[in-house]
Amino acid sequence: MLEKLAEGRKVTWIDHHTGTLEHKAKLEELGIKVNFDEKKCASLIVADYLSLKDPYLLKLANIAQANDFKHTSKDYENIEIGNELEKIISLANESMNEDLLLELTNYLREGLVFNKRWKLRPSWNYYTGEFDRREKEAYKELDESVSIISLLESKQRILFGYCSPLLSAKPGAFHLREKYKDDADIFICLFKPPVRNHIALINESSKFPIVPFVQGLGGGGRGTGGGFTLDYDITSDNYEIVKGMLIEELRKYG
Repeated sequence: MLEKLAEGRKVTWIDHHTGTLEHKAKLEELGIKVNFDEKKCASLIVADYLSLKDPYLLKLANIAQANDFKHTSKDYENIEIGNELEKIISLANESMNEDLLLELTNYLREGLVFNKRWKLRPSWNYYTGEFDRREKEAYKELDESVSIISLLESKQRILFGYCSPLLSAKPGAFHLREKYKDDADIFICLFKPPVRNHIALINESSKFPIVPFVQGLGGGGRGTGGGFTLDYDITSDNYEIVKGMLIEELRKYG
């Protein structure tokens, strides 16, 4: 597919995930220019690549940057703005509401989501309010699902959580790591239907190769976490089977 895409065209590959470096030489052989920077999110890389000057578009790129690196960023204003956008995205992801995601994208492009003080306009407050109303119950359900398994051969403690799709944009997984950081080394957040993208994290002090682990499942990541996709729903009927499969995969890296 990439060979056909690059044939007779100018193609630029923009990414910040370290897995891209493994394929950089091959991509360049195909004539694809690789624009990689692990310290910038894709939006900011694109803004730099296109030499954007528009203050509004640069603001959006910096909001994305602050939120993609919120665990280290001190850009608290943009993190807070991004958190509000994330609530809308999370609500859309819960039911795979692609129309809402498209509407949000179009309205952001036209500058119709925020007022001049970068506060959400009333029509969008409905979605953040709906998220806030249901968030507490979603975290309660996630905490009630937590189970921890120890692998004797590697002495790794693995925490599994079965999470509402409402928290699938990453909050669910980060909640598990923050709340249970003293109880486990690896945190695997599996999501209820219709979400099929799942997240695996490790503690900062853990040496477990989390990125190769998620890559082995067809996914990718960087640093202390990553994600992978399954081509089927995880339900109450197959949840334990999926956990067993993942435990066997984890043992390969022990």
